[in-house]
Amino acid sequence: KQKTAYEMQRGLVGSEMCIRDRLEALLLTAAVKAAKKGILAAKKSIEKEQKNYAKLEAEMKAYIAKENKKTEADIKKEVEKREKKKIELTDKQKKCESDIKAEEASLKKLQKDFATKLDELTKLQDTEKRRVVAKETLTDYEAKLLAMKARAMEVLSNIESICYDDEAGASCDKLKKEQESLRKETENMQIKVDSSLDEYLKIQPQNHIFTLH
Repeated sequence: KQKTAYEMQRGLVGSEMCIRDRLEALLLTAAVKAAKKGILAAKKSIEKEQKNYAKLEAEMKAYIAKENKKTEADIKKEVEKREKKKIELTDKQKKCESDIKAEEASLKKLQKDFATKLDELTKLQDTEKRRVVAKETLTDYEAKLLAMKARAMEVLSNIESICYDDEAGASCDKLKKEQESLRKETENMQIKVDSSLDEYLKIQPQNHIFTLH
């Protein structure tokens, strides 16, 4: 039986719908595939960036650890340096204290010896001999006092070198006071030697070669 035009039109409409549905399915499949491909590409890109970030983070941690280690080494070195300096400063202080005590002992011995020498002079009956002995004693004790002055200047120089250090503090002032006290005692000793022996030499007191400043 021959189909009518109406029946043929209905058949064509059905075919067009099939074709359309198939096209839509194909387009949807292509879109899904493209989307999946895009997602995979994005995922790979993210993974790559994560790896780069992890690498960079590891490098930064290694750098920080290295710098911290370096800083710790520098701090340790600085602490060791300060400790060494502190020990050296303490040793210098002890040496100065020891030198001052030694000079004080030397001065006391000199004073005692001089008192004995004066006692011997007073017992001499011969005036001329007494004058000779007095002159020899004056020369001897002035030489000894000059030697004391030289040692005192050396001690003072050591004290000054300690005082340049900010950590010396009160110990520097203490050493200076002790040295100044010793200087005054030495000066008084010189005055005593000069005045005592001038009496025996029968001469006017004069300025001798030793002068303390």
